[in-house]
Amino acid sequence: MMRPQDIAVLLQIVALGKTEWRNIDLSKYLILSPSEISLSLERSKNARLIDQNKKVVNTISLFEFLKYGIKYVFPANLGEIKRGISTAYTSPFFSNEISSTGNKIVWPYKLGNEKGESLEPLYHTLPQACENNPRLYELLTIVDTFRIGRARDVMISESKIKKIFQDYVSK
Repeated sequence: MMRPQDIAVLLQIVALGKTEWRNIDLSKYLILSPSEISLSLERSKNARLIDQNKKVVNTISLFEFLKYGIKYVFPANLGEIKRGISTAYTSPFFSNEISSTGNKIVWPYKLGNEKGESLEPLYHTLPQACENNPRLYELLTIVDTFRIGRARDVMISESKIKKIFQDYVSK
């Protein structure tokens, strides 16, 4: 059974591109224990989202899961107004394509500098992990858009993630 942090692990591998990495590297980037990384990679292998050597993400399968399944497996519910880091289609990565007139959507985070409707991140240390990791942050805001976005927002997210996945595959 997939767990929410499995998505972040796979996206961190994509964010790293074809550079060599070890489980301990993923652990440091994602602020997860090495054992959590190991278990996550095993679950992803069983779900056929990563190859048998647990090194190369199957971007075609991951895209299908994100587009069609993420909102059902890890549903998103907007909560009260809190301080945090903007996510989904209100993040800086969508500022040129989507103009939002409503509240920002934020991951609650005490060191965040924005206020908006709260959306719990896939796991509790994710906002901290994204602070110095812009590629991972971008990918996860795309995922949150899949989780809560309207049809037009999801179409823009599809385009963005397809390009990132294509870059990953072609390197």
